[in-house]
Amino acid sequence: MSSRFGSGQSGARRGRDRQPRRKDRPSSGRRSPGVGLTAAELTQRLTDEYAKKVKSPVVTVSLREVNSYRFYFVGKVAKPGMYASRSEVTLLQAISIAGGILDGADLAQAYVARGKDRVPWILSASCAKGT
Repeated sequence: MSSRFGSGQSGARRGRDRQPRRKDRPSSGRRSPGVGLTAAELTQRLTDEYAKKVKSPVVTVSLREVNSYRFYFVGKVAKPGMYASRSEVTLLQAISIAGGILDGADLAQAYVARGKDRVPWILSASCAKGT
């Protein structure tokens, strides 16, 4: 995520016209104070903060990449845990990313959880559909 900001006023300074000040601030990989906010919410928060120091700030927030496709594996897979993807993945692709199902996994008890819903997962039907 990056943000750009500057003064909304482009007036004369020392007899010449100046463009609004801009500063690009690429993501440093650290947890941002904007985590969990939409771009519009972060824009408003930054505008409010910069308004304390800059007259008529203009703030633009843009996403550099989306990592919002998250899925989790618990139980008998090679690498249980949380995974992030930049695009949608099928269930079989997700299992592959997690290293596959280990011997001894009780597939009769396997399910997919989405919110509060738990949908039983039947391996043979999923393989046939490619989901």
